[in-house]
Amino acid sequence: MVTDIGCHNNMEKNIQEQLSSNLNARYFNYEEDPMYTKKESELIQQFLQKHGHLPPGNEEIEDLF
Repeated sequence: MVTDIGCHNNMEKNIQEQLSSNLNARYFNYEEDPMYTKKESELIQQFLQKHGHLPPGNEEIEDLF
């Protein structure tokens, strides 16, 4: 289950926060991309098209999509 799609300056800190506060977090996947904001938008759009809603960690940006 995808819980969040996003860009983070401090990946280690973000992962620790997710693992300690999100009971659904079990593992993570990351991808480096020089156009990271574009990639983030593409992944969110793909998720939205496939599932009909945003991942739980991205619901605060629903108005943008």
